[in-house]
Amino acid sequence: MQKNKQLIVFVKSPISGKCKTRLIPFLSADEACEFYKSLIMTHFENLKSLNNIDIAIYEHPDTDHPFIKKISEKYNTTLHKQHGNNLGERMHNAISSSLQHYKKNVLTGSDCPVLSVEYINKAFKELEQHDMVLGPAEDGGYVLIGANKIEPKLFKNINWGTNSVLQKSLKNHEKENYKTALLNPLWDIDTPEDYIKYQNLLGRKMDNKQADDVRNNVRDSYSKVAEANNEGDCCGVETSCCGVSDDDKINQLISTRLGYSEADLNSVPEGADMGLGCGNPKALAALQPGEVVVDLGSGGGFDAFLAANEVGENGKVIGVDMTPEMISKARNNATKANYKNVEFRLGEIEHLPVADNSVDTIMSNCVINLSPNKQQVFNDAYRILKTGGRLAISDVVSSTELPDKIKNDTQLYSACVSGASSIDELSNLMQQAGFKNIKIEPKDESREFIKDWAPGSNIEDYVVSATIQAEK
Repeated sequence: MQKNKQLIVFVKSPISGKCKTRLIPFLSADEACEFYKSLIMTHFENLKSLNNIDIAIYEHPDTDHPFIKKISEKYNTTLHKQHGNNLGERMHNAISSSLQHYKKNVLTGSDCPVLSVEYINKAFKELEQHDMVLGPAEDGGYVLIGANKIEPKLFKNINWGTNSVLQKSLKNHEKENYKTALLNPLWDIDTPEDYIKYQNLLGRKMDNKQADDVRNNVRDSYSKVAEANNEGDCCGVETSCCGVSDDDKINQLISTRLGYSEADLNSVPEGADMGLGCGNPKALAALQPGEVVVDLGSGGGFDAFLAANEVGENGKVIGVDMTPEMISKARNNATKANYKNVEFRLGEIEHLPVADNSVDTIMSNCVINLSPNKQQVFNDAYRILKTGGRLAISDVVSSTELPDKIKNDTQLYSACVSGASSIDELSNLMQQAGFKNIKIEPKDESREFIKDWAPGSNIEDYVVSATIQAEK
């Protein structure tokens, strides 16, 4: 009886001078080999959360290397030798062998550090409607191939290792009448530029303690913002994305600079506009009556109330915030203005208290930069969106590498500066989560108000507000 799914992982025996040779002499032969081992280990650690899918390692040129044997034993995989004169033949033979025992399979390499379990699961999902699936690589190849049927012709006349691999493959598929799905493009590590990109990505990752520290600092900062606003006090720099003034006119002036109209400001409950944010996500969202909207980091409810006015009584808006004081404030505002189509839930944006496939639009205003695990934010956003659902986000992005003194400043983290990611980083994170039609547009004019967030620090040289849009 055929089993359902198998994942094939292609590896090379990690022998110094024989693997990751394009990284030499940028790295020594030994360094390149050790780095490749680390990529393999990282890949299989990530695969631990893969459920109900058998894993097979196919090694080239043989199955004798002790490191690969240990990996196979540790992660409970089968181990096979790759057979064939070139990469195309070896992939065909491995896939063909797998399909004798499994209904569908997916094959990946081991040098794509941004290839996630979600991406692999999406590939298997596509095979329910397609004959094959490809995960394009930014260099013109592909990082993943999946199939529920296969034949040698699909791998003929392809110059492996060139930037024409994907296009040649697609032409072969079309010629043989194969229905092929394309996933979002990812990148793997072949060149020194790829290696540097990966090291920069690693530099932005945090361990669990660091992430908890950041989250607690942010929660504390925004608790103070909510309490200060309730008591009519000031907290932080009044014009910063997390500062609050006791003067409604100042808050309205700040919001007007962010792109809100006078009509917007007059349509929400008093006290909801706290002058927080770095843009106007509602202007991006194109909300329709009857839609379900989630506002990530809803604060006092300003954007949630604006969205509620757009979706009407047949729609629904859910605001999510991790700060109890903000949730209390927003709920009081909703009660005060008799909103029936808005509710506010306590929770983290990495783990949203919202059902799967239930939301039309996700909005957020200068909040995702505050998360220490942005990949999980986008993964969970993808989970709750309906097919065709969309992101409408205003947030800050880094326009250049942040100096260490800014990266390590906890106050600037809470001020929406130190946690800013680059456009490329955000795009990669969203692609990994599964989003398509990604559009990130920096707003240079935002430097005029960003410079007021931390006067004298020149942060406007490093971060800028951007609009961020994508679809599921």
